[in-house]
Amino acid sequence: LAAARAAGLPVTEGDLLDEPLAAFLDHAARNGLGALGEPGATRHLLVFDFGGGTCDTAVFRVALPEPGEPLRAATLAVSRYHRLGGGDVDAALVHQVLVPKLLAENGLGPHDLDFDLKSKAVVPALLGVAEALKIGLCGEIRRLRALSGGDGADAASVAKTLPGVHSCRLPDGRELRLTSPTLTRRELDWVLQPFLDEEVLCPRTDEYRTTCSVFAPIEDALERAGLAADAVDALLLVGGSSLVPQVVDA
Repeated sequence: LAAARAAGLPVTEGDLLDEPLAAFLDHAARNGLGALGEPGATRHLLVFDFGGGTCDTAVFRVALPEPGEPLRAATLAVSRYHRLGGGDVDAALVHQVLVPKLLAENGLGPHDLDFDLKSKAVVPALLGVAEALKIGLCGEIRRLRALSGGDGADAASVAKTLPGVHSCRLPDGRELRLTSPTLTRRELDWVLQPFLDEEVLCPRTDEYRTTCSVFAPIEDALERAGLAADAVDALLLVGGSSLVPQVVDA
């Protein structure tokens, strides 16, 4: 609201849409409402918006319009998690997969780099590598599923390699090198486990990062809406992180 007013736009609070509602309206405009049911029916829709930095979940009651009638959607609950996104998965990949490989390649032990060196030099240098490996591996998994109806290979044999030498320069002048790192499906599954755990709904925090299950905002939204999970008639996945096949499966 402050940004709109500063720009001279006459926007009031009632003019703004929550992102999950905007995503649903965009989907309805592009694809119609046929997937939700017949005109005249009332359906409960859950929108799961899992982006790079946040995870917004909303529950709506949608009245499917008869011909010539407007669409009516009532927001029952919105749950916003600002410390849960694809960036958190990338950070987990860095700490659990890439840092051990970096240490091994450079002849370092697990405790040879202190907190400051990891947090200020190593992690920023490897986040882009982790994201590229994740996106590439997820694309490969989707490709194999489209071809075979399954993953098409053993979990350990599906992998993505990022060619080249990826350098990390430390403040003391040392340069650490990570050569053509590879991320396997099994490693990605391992890293994703706490993010997809239906039972552990409280955030876990260590000195480097926070891990939270994607089911935390879902459970929160359902509880706020007063609905059980089996009362949801349709689910709309939105956001780049919802392209991760394991997230879709979960």
